[in-house]
Amino acid sequence: MHRPTRRNTLRPPRRNQRGTSLLVIVALLLGMGLMSLTAFYLSRGQFQLVGNIQHLQQAFTQAEATAATAEQWLTVPANAQSPGFTTFDSGLKGVYPAGQLAALGRDPSTMTWNDSNSIATADGRYLAEQLARGVKLPGGSVQVGQRNSGSCTAVDLYRVVSTSASVRGASRMIETFFATDGCY
Repeated sequence: MHRPTRRNTLRPPRRNQRGTSLLVIVALLLGMGLMSLTAFYLSRGQFQLVGNIQHLQQAFTQAEATAATAEQWLTVPANAQSPGFTTFDSGLKGVYPAGQLAALGRDPSTMTWNDSNSIATADGRYLAEQLARGVKLPGGSVQVGQRNSGSCTAVDLYRVVSTSASVRGASRMIETFFATDGCY
């Protein structure tokens, strides 16, 4: 009598295994590869998003610096009393009397900023529009910036619009309102 060996009973016959385990392993490798590619593209997108936010922040900071430059320029009495704030003069770039921007059809948010309509600084460009001149305020004196104007109770009000673009083209525009001593 012939007894079957133990080795024959533990192992299924080869004809039933036609590469099934190979197909399962290939499918698992493909799945892991797709997950790796997805993770790569997601992290790349996040990296680009952070970079864009940094460029927007840089443009905003530069626009703020440009607005501060414009406001500093307006604190000089000769600049604040420029004839361009009284009567429009196309030779005085970036200086506009009240309502002149609208009359010229120039909207700072849509116009092309250049040397013909604004003033350039190291950080960007700005324009200043005088909104009101010699506005009387209640009270005995007005403090403008760090100095007390004494018995003056009038201010000149300006609209300052500044814009800046970062190295990668992100741009920001800031609009501020600024008052100067209105007694000359």
